[in-house]
Amino acid sequence: MYEQAADSGHYIDEYTVLREIALSIGRVLMLLVLVGVTSVFSIGAFFFVAAIISLGMNQLAKYQQGV
Repeated sequence: MYEQAADSGHYIDEYTVLREIALSIGRVLMLLVLVGVTSVFSIGAFFFVAAIISLGMNQLAKYQQGV
């Protein structure tokens, strides 16, 4: 992934930093959701929530590609 960014030659450092920040924020948010869901429901409920989020992300990716 980093090689592809380097090959494009535009905003390599900015892209890498923003991508890492977005990944870290996503991890923290998912951890907070996990703590919230498991404090109320069982751990199995989180797998259900994760499946719904995964399907939503797939639909968003398809929408952005124009499919």
